[in-house]
Amino acid sequence: MNRRSVTWEFVEMALSYKLPNFAECWWDHWVMDVILCNGIGIEIGIWICKYLEVKEYKWHSVYEYPTFCGKVNRTILQFTPKSWIRVEWDIFRSTRRYLEIHFMMIVFQLIDLNSFFLKRLLWIPTKNYVNAFRLLLLCINGLVVIRQYYILISHPTYNRVGLHSWLFYVVLYTEFLLIAKLSQGEFSEPMPDEVKLWSCFGGGVYIVVSITGLIYSGIRHKKYFKNLTMKMNSLAITHVNYIKPYTQQEELKSKKSE
Repeated sequence: MNRRSVTWEFVEMALSYKLPNFAECWWDHWVMDVILCNGIGIEIGIWICKYLEVKEYKWHSVYEYPTFCGKVNRTILQFTPKSWIRVEWDIFRSTRRYLEIHFMMIVFQLIDLNSFFLKRLLWIPTKNYVNAFRLLLLCINGLVVIRQYYILISHPTYNRVGLHSWLFYVVLYTEFLLIAKLSQGEFSEPMPDEVKLWSCFGGGVYIVVSITGLIYSGIRHKKYFKNLTMKMNSLAITHVNYIKPYTQQEELKSKKSE
């Protein structure tokens, strides 16, 4: 999430000459957005998830609570999850998983970017309810999409793309086609030298970080399989050592009976 936040700020700086909403001061980019808003929000979200993972859920009937406040509290709990499943993205588990999560990050970056391009090209005011309605629909659908995508890349027996995921991709593709059609002749301003400099710097950092992540995930993947092979070998040796005395005793018993 922190990587997505930093990447988005570089995208804003690279497109600030096309979209006026992206023209911000440096402290607004890196202090207000990355450190305060996104950084603190990400940490609070991680803390809430960890708290819900270890929380004990007690599901009793609403009629088993003697007091009125207890009944109201139980009614409110009806709209909370029945159980909380531990989610571990573990981006560096393997090279494939690194690329899969990287793909998800790029898709959500494009969804955010489409919001600003659609406002500019369709002349939609910022305070118009259409913007909030679109974001609300995508947010609700995105919660299901993230869950479906996590199951797809985490469980080897699950090889289907969910219905909500297909809908999400269709919406993204349709918005992209609409932006490509309406943007013809709209953005004729040349890229300023300062924006070129920041774009090259951000692109270079992104490439270096991505390559480093790929190399590290590959090394970690090899170590994982090496440790797994050693554990399986030790279990096999333990099994043989356990079965061998038992078979020897059975052979002695059969000889005595003969």
